[in-house]
Amino acid sequence: MARVRTFSPKKSEIERGWRVIDAEGETLGRLATRIAAILRGKDKPTYTMHMSVGDNVIVINAEKVRVTGQKEDQKTYYRHTQYPGGLRAVTLSTLREKHPERIIQNAVKGMLPHNRLGRQNLRRLHVYAGPEHPHEAQVRAGLGPAGRRKQAELEAQAAAPEPVAAPEEAAPVVPPTRRRRRAAAQAVEETPPEATVVETAADTTDGESYRDFAVRRQRGYAAQLAQIDKDGVVDRNDAAKRMGVSANYVWSLREIVSGSEAGSELDIPFELPEPDSPEPTEKDALNAWRIEYAHKLSNAGLPRKQIAVVLAISYDAAGKLLKTDPPENPRREQAASETADESDEQG
Repeated sequence: MARVRTFSPKKSEIERGWRVIDAEGETLGRLATRIAAILRGKDKPTYTMHMSVGDNVIVINAEKVRVTGQKEDQKTYYRHTQYPGGLRAVTLSTLREKHPERIIQNAVKGMLPHNRLGRQNLRRLHVYAGPEHPHEAQVRAGLGPAGRRKQAELEAQAAAPEPVAAPEEAAPVVPPTRRRRRAAAQAVEETPPEATVVETAADTTDGESYRDFAVRRQRGYAAQLAQIDKDGVVDRNDAAKRMGVSANYVWSLREIVSGSEAGSELDIPFELPEPDSPEPTEKDALNAWRIEYAHKLSNAGLPRKQIAVVLAISYDAAGKLLKTDPPENPRREQAASETADESDEQG
């Protein structure tokens, strides 16, 4: 088994580049961590912990670096002159006015190893207070010989003609296995037969009242359910899915149409009530019609499940209608008051 040797670059193989970082608006701590990683070379695949393989870093606009909280006035830098009583202290705001580049230098210095290697890395940090720096020639040179070789390779790739893609070969036809054939046959057997679709209008036609529309719709559902029953579908959930209605509605419809011919015996023996408002919307008129007829059918002795089928609504919706008070009809009250007045005059 071949041994894999750990790569360790030689001093002549180390290639250093020059990077320019603008400190304007950057947070001091986050900026310092980026610079320290670049100086140590931790963003390179050739990083070696005991060697200095990082790039040179140029930081501009150091005076515009940002700090959070109250650090501008509370952060203090200390140094000692090595004489008795020589401790000196300066705040960050004062240091920004006199030597703004030292703010970034001190932050990066604290994030590098505190030994000779750390001091060697720190020498490649160049911080300037303003937007100008004297390293334009180094920056234009790029990454040195390696950078120029890489740039030449990219230009050669761009100039080279694009290779013609080979035609894609058709995928070989894999014969189905026994398990797949059995699953396909089972899926075909379990597919329910298509039910005969009976057209049921979803909207009222011109000149058709809501009463006629409801009667026509519930008769269409009854005919569709009769056809489904002939197909042998017993489960009401399956019938509801094929009809596009709720299972409760299928249950109510089966109770009322059992023994009848496609719901031909179903009818509403009342007329459409007059609306309460002079110009009601379709929804308001339909709700008022359903509430009043629900109470009329209940007073006539019909159970809730039959009321649901007659009004073409679900079992639960019929229960909500019966709990709602019937709407008041001002025209009917006026007619009743005129009749009462006439009876009083005759008396």
